[in-house]
Amino acid sequence: MGRVGLTARVLTVPTIFDVPGATAGFQANCCGHHTPITKMHLCRAVRDQATEIRDVDRLVDRYRSDGVEVEYRRHRFGEHLIVMVRAIPSVLKFLDEHVHRAEGRAR
Repeated sequence: MGRVGLTARVLTVPTIFDVPGATAGFQANCCGHHTPITKMHLCRAVRDQATEIRDVDRLVDRYRSDGVEVEYRRHRFGEHLIVMVRAIPSVLKFLDEHVHRAEGRAR
């Protein structure tokens, strides 16, 4: 008998996208559909396999023109997974600063 994945053990439907309303929820919350109301931190590899860097550049430009504060780091070296791991320190720093600012404490 093969391994049963978490999805198969938890869901009563074949995939997460078969859950009623899931697809609409994912589409409504997908980047680019709405202007964020909070500061954002984005890290992308220039040669990312998951997203075209020019699409991310356009999205960042649009968010900034709409008044969103965006910290955007373009990594020239590495691909999706490598940049994801390399970005952990900057993401944690961003979150720490963001949480402390929301709590009214300067860092």
